[in-house]
Amino acid sequence: MADENRFVVDGGRRAQSAAEPEIRAQVVIEFSEQLRQASLWRRFWLWRTVEREVSLRLEKVAPPNALY
Repeated sequence: MADENRFVVDGGRRAQSAAEPEIRAQVVIEFSEQLRQASLWRRFWLWRTVEREVSLRLEKVAPPNALY
């Protein structure tokens, strides 16, 4: 009988890779109005904020220290 409970070595990376496109799209939509109206310098900082928000949401969905 095969054991169905197996850990995956790169499970955290796989989980984040699977969730990242949808999370990124949601965050960009949330910031789209601000990005459209921002100056070049402000857009730079807004994109940094978008990246930080995506990272935070990914950690909630697929924590790096969890067992996969």
